[in-house]
Amino acid sequence: MAAMFIQLLIPVCQLADQSIRPRQHEHMDHDLTFISRHGPYIPIKLSVPDTMSILRVRSLSRKLFNTGTQLPVVTYRSTKMLGKEIELDDDLSDLHFFAVENEDTIVVHS
Repeated sequence: MAAMFIQLLIPVCQLADQSIRPRQHEHMDHDLTFISRHGPYIPIKLSVPDTMSILRVRSLSRKLFNTGTQLPVVTYRSTKMLGKEIELDDDLSDLHFFAVENEDTIVVHS
């Protein structure tokens, strides 16, 4: 009796295990342009993954533009929303969360 119960239980557990797994989105690299608000800096084009956290983007921007010890404020300009800058304020989120796409511009405010 116990063996039959285990045989019935195994397929149910396998189905439950498959439904619990979170869905993974495809990792994409985006060609982004980094520019600084202050100073005569030339635009820097980099290819970064969409899974990169905002904290890493801020850290990378600090190193690119030598803003000192303080992490800069970063915003992005979308190619679809002209004239608007969206602040990337949640350090634990990634670029995919803010819908940053290919050819967008990251603006660094030091």
